[in-house]
Amino acid sequence: MPETRNMAWISVEDALPPMGTTVLAWMPERWAQPYEIVEYSQKSEDHRKFVRRDGQWWHSGKRITHWMSLPSSPIGERED
Repeated sequence: MPETRNMAWISVEDALPPMGTTVLAWMPERWAQPYEIVEYSQKSEDHRKFVRRDGQWWHSGKRITHWMSLPSSPIGERED
C-alpha cells in the first residue's frame, strides 16, 4: 500500500509545520489564489519563505491561517 499523508487543512492556531518544511498554505485575504506552496521559515530570504511574527504566520502582508502537508511524489518518480 502506498504511503499516505494527512491531506486535511491544519489551523495555525492548532499547530505549525516543522521549521524548514514545505507545505501548502491558505491565505484567505488573497482572493484570486488563496493558496501557495511555501516553506515555513523564520527568515524571509526570497518570495517562497514565510515569516512567523507576533504569533502569526505572514507572507507579503497576508496572514496564513491554515496549512497542509504536500503529497508524496508519484511512485517511481525521483524526489529531489
